[in-house]
Order: sequence, then structure tokens, then C-alpha cells
Amino acid sequence: MIKAIETRYKGYRFRSRLEARWAIFFDHLGLSWHFEPEGFDLTERGLGYYLPDFFLPDLNYWIEVKPDNFDDEVAYKKLAYVAQATKSQGLVVAGEPYINVELGSFEHYGNAGDRWWTVDVDDYECAGMSDGPYLFCVCPLCDKIGIQFDGRGERICSDEGCGTKRTREEAYALGFWGNLYHGDKAYSGDHPLIVAAAEAARSARFEHGETGAA
Repeated sequence: MIKAIETRYKGYRFRSRLEARWAIFFDHLGLSWHFEPEGFDLTERGLGYYLPDFFLPDLNYWIEVKPDNFDDEVAYKKLAYVAQATKSQGLVVAGEPYINVELGSFEHYGNAGDRWWTVDVDDYECAGMSDGPYLFCVCPLCDKIGIQFDGRGERICSDEGCGTKRTREEAYALGFWGNLYHGDKAYSGDHPLIVAAAEAARSARFEHGETGAA
């Protein structure tokens, strides 16, 4: 069996370049991240021991990174138990961060979209997959990063909690809320901030001792 190449970034040893590219993506979005911060004993559930890939404290989300062709419902079930136990949320992402952009612009939606799902934390038995696709996206009024169904940026902030940088009219004028982002939902999985972060992750080089700089 062919193994992924271990990759170093910011002092961490990632088991694959794919994981390292996600760390770069989070950095470029200004999101704090912890890589494999804690393992969990799920043997009572018949699921063995489990070490989730990332925790994003800013969003209270666990992120499990899988290759874009993965087909493993057990991954959702494991993550669901962890998210429920830690009073957080969980998302399984499939492939490199740029797929977020493709899904956000509704390219290849029916393909990868059925794998970028959150996990069910409400059911005691943690059925696994809950809903999707959930994408990294941007509030059109304050540029806050969030994770929302279909990348609906309008859901990130409540009116009371939004640290607005611009009015709705200004957001419309900039294309952050309107035709470019598909109407009043402010779909923004392909927002320029997301694109820039995904491109940085995609272009990072790790060969010959390089440390992930584009």
C-alpha cells in the first residue's frame, strides 16, 4: 500500500501534504487551529481509538480531513461522538481546500458535495452524517469567517452580533450580497478571501526541506 508523504509545517509533522495544506488554509483565513489536540476512546461504541485531525476554537468545530475519493461512513460516526462529547460541531472535508471554492461556485456540486457534511450531535446514538455540504464562507457585512450550509454567509452573524464594516447597500455594491453571491443568501464559499486562502494552500511547496511557503 502506498503511503502519503509526511510533511512538516510550523513545527508539526503532518501525515500527509493534504493535512498540511488545510493548516495553511486556516492560517490564511486567520483561524486558530490545533492539530490532533486530543485522542478519544470510542471502544465502548465499537469504534476503537480516534484522533481527529483539527480543532478550530474560533468556530468550535472539529475538522476531519479525508481524500476527495473517500467513502467511509464510520468517519462521520466517530466525529459525531467526539463533537457531542465536547459540546462542539464536526465537519468532514474531502480533498484540498480549493474544493470549497468549486462547491461555493456550484461547480461539481453533485460530486464532492455529498462528502462535505457535518455530523449529527443531537441524537444520542450519533447516526453520523447530518447535513451538507457545509462550506467555509464569509459574512458579507463584516468579513467574519464561518462554516455554513452551502456557504451561506448571511447566517454567520446575527444582526446584533455582527461587527459590521459596511452596510447592506455597500455589500451589494461590492458584489458581496447580490447576483455574484446568488441572491439574499450571500453564498460565499467562493468569496475572494476564501479563494486567496485556498490558492495559498494549493501553491505551498514542501519539497527539499521547504516549509509550506508559496
